[in-house]
Amino acid sequence: MSIDFMEITLNKNCGLYIHVPFCRKRCNYCNFFFTTNTKLTNSFVEALILEMSYYSKILNNKIFDTIYFGGGTPSVLHPDSVRYIINQATSLFNFVSLSEVTLECNPEDMIQHKASDYRAAGVNRLSIGIQSFNTRDLKFLTRQHTPESASRVISEVKESFDNFTLDLIYSLPEQTLETLEKNICSFINHSPPHISAYLLTYEDKTPLFKSLTSGHFKQNSDDKESEFYLYLSDRLRKEGYIHYEVSSFCKPGFEAKHNSKYWLGNDYLGLGPAAHSLINSSRFSNLRSVVDYCKNLGNGKSVIDSVHKLFEREKAEEEIMLKLRSFGISNKKLNKLLNSEADNFLMQLLNDGYAIRNGEKISLTPKGFLISDTIISKLTGYLN
Repeated sequence: MSIDFMEITLNKNCGLYIHVPFCRKRCNYCNFFFTTNTKLTNSFVEALILEMSYYSKILNNKIFDTIYFGGGTPSVLHPDSVRYIINQATSLFNFVSLSEVTLECNPEDMIQHKASDYRAAGVNRLSIGIQSFNTRDLKFLTRQHTPESASRVISEVKESFDNFTLDLIYSLPEQTLETLEKNICSFINHSPPHISAYLLTYEDKTPLFKSLTSGHFKQNSDDKESEFYLYLSDRLRKEGYIHYEVSSFCKPGFEAKHNSKYWLGNDYLGLGPAAHSLINSSRFSNLRSVVDYCKNLGNGKSVIDSVHKLFEREKAEEEIMLKLRSFGISNKKLNKLLNSEADNFLMQLLNDGYAIRNGEKISLTPKGFLISDTIISKLTGYLN
């Protein structure tokens, strides 16, 4: 399966996403693609460079400026391997600048590998999977670190990085506003420039989902989840964080540059097993197998698993969805995309506090973020 890149437009910088499909152990809530067979890491890196070489010829005029190592757990890779990948990427692709290189990591890996070594390798932003500073939460989520070890890692990270983000998972069973507040305080005390806060979800085929359906615990009600979300947003905004995307909070100037490309509809190239890409309105994804990924690239074969060219209506739907879930969308763009019947609904959103006018844009409030799926579904029903 191949893709026609002949129509690529070069008016926006592209992001490079690298999916590192390795974890030392599976967390019970995770449904991302990964393997615990870390013996395949060297083969993966070799195949990754082959995939880079292939796309560097096709996208030789595309401008890149961010790299994001996601997973899986990229911190499974030794800093020397990360350095090698970054060097290969910047030599093969057209990086006029390298504004952000993010690497996702787990606290336990940062005990084995020094944060300063990743910084020296070219990473300038870490995304640290803390999830909670509550011991019971960490055990429930089958995390391998403790609150104490997480705090030590963050202190070490701050010696080498001024830009990092902490992941927080909320709405665990039996969580209360009091325990959530205590957890938020623990996060705030570390003064992270960015916090990504995710509602605990029960994904099909995960161990956590099986435990839920077996009746080992109960999921929180929609009302309780909403209460937690609005409390979290209000609490962080009072501490000076900007709630700039449904799950993202940052101090001024510390928005996630790479992830913002997704929300703004910019192109990005995904490399590695199960990685997804968006190039010139074509979405495509790679094979979900490390072995097949390595084997195909070694034999000069494609690793693309699926391709979908977005229709005009789909592009309009995605623009509304992505921008309303983040930075907002201009009134001019909405007027162009939507028919006049949308005016009353937009006015209702503004009057009821679900949206605000921010200069020439309409943005959702935290209250609007909470029901963004419903709002977006309603709005896209008014497309021309």
